[in-house]
Amino acid sequence: MRRFETFYYCLSNGKAPVGEFIDSLNAKGYSNFVFKKELLEGFGPKLPMPHAKHMGKGLYELRVSDINGKIRLFYFFVKRNSIIFVHAIVKKTQKTPKKDLNLAYKRMTDYQNN
Repeated sequence: MRRFETFYYCLSNGKAPVGEFIDSLNAKGYSNFVFKKELLEGFGPKLPMPHAKHMGKGLYELRVSDINGKIRLFYFFVKRNSIIFVHAIVKKTQKTPKKDLNLAYKRMTDYQNN
């Protein structure tokens, strides 16, 4: 089985917002993230619900649970074996907020154009 490698999108100032988000998680959230990330690295785009969901236009969300709620990490695939995490949120409503989806799409497009 082909393995995928994960990376974090970096802003022009060198910061990686998703990395900072992950570092801020409590122990349970962090261990759940690591477990789901390992599944993603093993299955890639074939990782099914409830672990991952295709959001459209090549963007996906990794679905992680935490004592604070539902965590969503947005990512996309490049070069067949690389995954770029572009945005992460603690989801507080049933629907994913438009502003968060738009930011994830914007970062994905920025990455692909540079």
